[in-house]
Amino acid sequence: MKKRTKASVARQKPAVAQQAAPAPASAPAPSPDFARAVALHQQGKLAEAEALYRAVLTATPKNVDALHLLGVLKAQTKQSAEAVELIDRAIQLAPNNPAFYSNRGNALKELKRFDEALASFDKAVALDPQFAEGWSNRGNVLRELDL
Repeated sequence: MKKRTKASVARQKPAVAQQAAPAPASAPAPSPDFARAVALHQQGKLAEAEALYRAVLTATPKNVDALHLLGVLKAQTKQSAEAVELIDRAIQLAPNNPAFYSNRGNALKELKRFDEALASFDKAVALDPQFAEGWSNRGNVLRELDL
């Protein structure tokens, strides 16, 4: 039996079930708005979470975690093109986070850009060969490609 975590609660639909959980990636202490945005995101209150992520980004435009998690949120709401743009911005700032590439790959998969999605998953597992979610997502896109 799978253990329920905050991450599993944040996942709402099968199409986004493979996305990494909303969790900060950087070391600095989160702002109160950011912490509240993450909590709302995990509770499925996506409109409220989006507003707070955007407030955080207005105050700190290079907040890699807010960029990434807003991208995850956009993917969860089927706004995959915007998700890719936001996650790409996070990757520019923190290029060694495998979860960023995995979530980028999921958004690209939703856009039917399977080759690009595969490249993102490949990068995720290259960064962390133990990243099971990245391997799983990679397998899912290979199935889409019939490989």
